[in-house]
Amino acid sequence: MGPGSTVDCWNAWQHTVRLVDVLRRDFTARYPRCVGGERACPPEDCAEMYRFAEILRDLADDTLDDDLRAWLPQGYDPARFDPAAVRFSDPARRLAYSWYGNAEAGDDPFGG
Repeated sequence: MGPGSTVDCWNAWQHTVRLVDVLRRDFTARYPRCVGGERACPPEDCAEMYRFAEILRDLADDTLDDDLRAWLPQGYDPARFDPAAVRFSDPARRLAYSWYGNAEAGDDPFGG
């Protein structure tokens, strides 16, 4: 994923991924891996960023309506980020899919 990559075709969410350093490989670690970040992702099907900003404002003001509160994942905390919870698909499988995959035949690069 490059800088400013679009990750949701319908709502045009964008994430910036920044390479901060290149280190020697640690053969005891699994790759790829996330080593840091900030804030939780928006909940699934949140709509555009402006709606998410409204949700964040209402959460902070404790004015979020009951239906929306019930829709949020239990324990959702927009300030929390856990790098260990980030999951990646198999890079070798994604590379093979990009060269040989057939989306029309139902091939799934994410292992689903």
